[in-house]
Amino acid sequence: MKKLKMDDSGYYWCAVKKKDYLNVDEGSRLYLSVTAGTPGLWIDQQEVTGVEGGHVSVQCYYNELYDSKSWCRAGGSCVEVSSGKSGRSEIKDVSSKKVFNVTMRELNREDTGCPSDIKIVLMALGILLLAVAVAMVTWRLWKRHGQEVFEQQRATTESEVLKAEISSCS
Repeated sequence: MKKLKMDDSGYYWCAVKKKDYLNVDEGSRLYLSVTAGTPGLWIDQQEVTGVEGGHVSVQCYYNELYDSKSWCRAGGSCVEVSSGKSGRSEIKDVSSKKVFNVTMRELNREDTGCPSDIKIVLMALGILLLAVAVAMVTWRLWKRHGQEVFEQQRATTESEVLKAEISSCS
């Protein structure tokens, strides 16, 4: 993509399909963030896939010299450049290129996605949203039913009044 504008920000997909198939077989999304100026910190890859037992590397770019650079897992611990290594994560700063490289080794399935405490919060939010949606649908149906009953009663009352007027005229 060339000549990016801020309006170009959003989710995009890379997709592949097998020959003679109608549906997409596999896809991967990314979020493109177009900023007015150079951000203070950015990465090229928003999603990285690794093989269990293998390793992955991520490059974190920065536009100024910062005192402290870290690699952190949401809800977990951080590794700073000064320490260089913590557990299976290693971080190296190449200040001449304004990038620090992070390598995670001996990957396992627990390294995937969000930490479990965030998953629990997201699950609770999902259940709450479902409960609110069910309550709203139930309320709307109840309201519609009440309106229908009211209309029916009004029509019956009007019919009875009309009959009473006709019988009083005869």
